[in-house]
Amino acid sequence: SENFLRPGFFDDAPKPIAPVPQDVVQMSTEPQVLEGTPQRPKEEGLPDWIPFNYFPKQSQLIKPPLLIDGLLHQGSKMILAGPSKGFKSMALIDMAISISTGTKFWGRETTQGSCLVCDFELAPVWAQDRAWSILKGKGLSEAPSKFHYWPLRGKCYDAGVVLRVLEERIEGIPDLRAIFVDPYYKLASGLDENSAGQVTALLLALEQFSERTAASIVFSHHFSKSGYAGNGGDHVLAISGSASFSRDPDCCLTMAKHPDVDNVMVVEGTMRNLPSPTPFCVEFDYPIFKLRDDVEAKPQRRQRGERPNKPGPEDVLAELKKVKAMTQREWQE
Repeated sequence: SENFLRPGFFDDAPKPIAPVPQDVVQMSTEPQVLEGTPQRPKEEGLPDWIPFNYFPKQSQLIKPPLLIDGLLHQGSKMILAGPSKGFKSMALIDMAISISTGTKFWGRETTQGSCLVCDFELAPVWAQDRAWSILKGKGLSEAPSKFHYWPLRGKCYDAGVVLRVLEERIEGIPDLRAIFVDPYYKLASGLDENSAGQVTALLLALEQFSERTAASIVFSHHFSKSGYAGNGGDHVLAISGSASFSRDPDCCLTMAKHPDVDNVMVVEGTMRNLPSPTPFCVEFDYPIFKLRDDVEAKPQRRQRGERPNKPGPEDVLAELKKVKAMTQREWQE
């Protein structure tokens, strides 16, 4: 087992590991400074601090491109969380296909580039079937060369091994823009998702990988069993496990079932570097999602301290009054 927690985990990896897309060549992980900025020798690999008067002008700052308009920058981390069997895998495959083909995702423009889907969830035949269905559902027929699929179900759930092999092989994917991990909990097998230290350590390892490749990291995760219960209405607190899941990513997206409309999900987002979008609805009409601007975005949630709406004795008696008289045998049956 590889220890992704140890310092310098990536230090002896082959360099460079992959060509960085041309439009982000200048978007280095190093801070942007004016020419002539005094530099000290780096110690322990840490960058020097920068006086404000050596900042580039705000208009001259080179910002990373948006992979998905209003949702995801190149090089950012995103979590997509939702209930069990809540279409998360379909959404991630749809997102990857949208970016790899440069087509819209949930009505939003994308920047085309290569994507890698690390699939711990589905058997390859079903993942490939879903990918073809989504592609055709989007009106496309030609297989996108920029979509890459890594079938890992039943193969390896050791994060250290997966990251090490990914580091060694990723140079084979030019123009890499985003890496998708579905689901997080299988990559984190053996770790306690309620431990802030363990969760943060793996998220930081993914962040370090993102910094080295300039690729976004997108991973799926599940809601807690109580869902929105007792969180005061804050959608990110529905995410199961440590609060690091909502604090660490640059983009937190949740998909909650609409209380009134079947197959409609209420999407909410909290962003670090972008304005948080107004909640909106998407309908899963197999194999694709459709925007539902005509449906009010109101997720089913309970406020703090509010108990589930379970029927009481009065409700049971009221229902019994609607039933015809029954014999003792009928009651027993």
